[in-house]
Amino acid sequence: MSVIQLLKQTDNFTNNEKRLADYILKNLDTISNLTITDLSEATYTSHSAVIRLAKKLNFAGYKDFKNALIKASLAKIEQKVPIDNNFPFNDSSSDKEITELLANLTKNTITETVLQLDTKILSKICDCLLKSDKILIYGQGDSQITGRSFQNKLVKLDKIAILAEEYREEAWNTTNLTPNDCALFISYGGQMKHYHKIMGYLRSQNIPIILLTGNPNSNLLNFSTYTLITDNQETEFAKIAPFSSQIGFEFLLNSIYACMFKRHFKQNIKILQKRQKIIQEGILSDNI
Repeated sequence: MSVIQLLKQTDNFTNNEKRLADYILKNLDTISNLTITDLSEATYTSHSAVIRLAKKLNFAGYKDFKNALIKASLAKIEQKVPIDNNFPFNDSSSDKEITELLANLTKNTITETVLQLDTKILSKICDCLLKSDKILIYGQGDSQITGRSFQNKLVKLDKIAILAEEYREEAWNTTNLTPNDCALFISYGGQMKHYHKIMGYLRSQNIPIILLTGNPNSNLLNFSTYTLITDNQETEFAKIAPFSSQIGFEFLLNSIYACMFKRHFKQNIKILQKRQKIIQEGILSDNI
């Protein structure tokens, strides 16, 4: 999760920490010039209060905290055109303007997702998927379509991936898993109540659970073994289409696949070339 998103999650903040978070978010563009003394004086807090907030957000101290804020500030500056993720265009937008708006929406979504991407977790997910005998992919609606695309990529790595909820067989598919397999859940809102039951069962069987979501407060995080969070500025229903959420998920899944492929890059390239030759020139070729 990005430092900006962390600062917005104030449920367990003290009053001083809420005041610090509010000030930082409102003055992000000048954070590079603020010393710890400047920040504490501006918010009527102390040096120790600033450091406690930094550590609560998993930073070693103010220096690391400030560096993350500067990085987030620069990323915001690069997003020159503010876009409404839910209604990126209106009835007066020309076709040309729509293409430009969607291009900026894509860029903004990926930038925000990268800012909060924990590459250590990404690496663990890649290792988990590679060593799994079977991969069960859970996702409904647009998320299932995105999951199907990932399933198709995994074929090129000789990984057996199954869409858990296809043909309404999620219960049977779930009970077929063993600790040598893993389950991948794709849920932007992270509010699927029946997933609690499924995840609870999987945890009881020591089956690794990977969760991709746009909700950093989802209860599903309590069940998952590994979690990646995408840009979460899109609402669940009040929107033209799930542009941003699916862009974020596709970026995460493409990153996972690419990192998996890279683990045995030369070997995978040879296998691809061998199979492409069979398909294009061998017995499976349309020319024969």
